[in-house]
Amino acid sequence: MRTPQVREVLERGDDTALCFVLRAVNRILSDEKQAHRATINRLWDVLDELEVHRALSGQQKMKRPPA
Repeated sequence: MRTPQVREVLERGDDTALCFVLRAVNRILSDEKQAHRATINRLWDVLDELEVHRALSGQQKMKRPPA
């Protein structure tokens, strides 16, 4: 997520649901001060968003692992 190529794609990418998800994941992963569990929970929150489910329709819904 931190390579120059990925950053360029995220900056220039269309405003699709999947691009928004990648941008959110990039922001979450760039916060190195937060605890690992907090990072994982924030990533799950992004994946749980309704628009993500719509964009990934037809694929199985991922289940959040027990805490």
